[in-house]
Amino acid sequence: MTPVESPQPKVFKEPVSTDALDDLVTEETMRAYYAAQPKVSIRTKEDQWVQTKGYTFIIKGGERVDVPKGIAEILEESGRI
Repeated sequence: MTPVESPQPKVFKEPVSTDALDDLVTEETMRAYYAAQPKVSIRTKEDQWVQTKGYTFIIKGGERVDVPKGIAEILEESGRI
C-alpha cells in the first residue's frame, strides 16, 4: 500500500462539541491517518476486530501481520496482544 499524505489538521478558535468533531472524522480521514502511521508487526492468538471512529480493522489470529502503530497500541492496552 502506498502511504497517503495526512490531511492538514483543522484548528478551532473556539471550543466545539463532540458531535461537531464526529462530523469532521470520516472514513477517508481515518484511512489517511492510519496510512501515515509507522507499521508494527504483531501476532494475536485469535482473530481481532478493532473499530475506531468508524474505521474497522480485522486482524487474522495466529499469523504475524503489520498494522498501524495506533492499532497495535489499542490491542496492547486492551490486553489482546
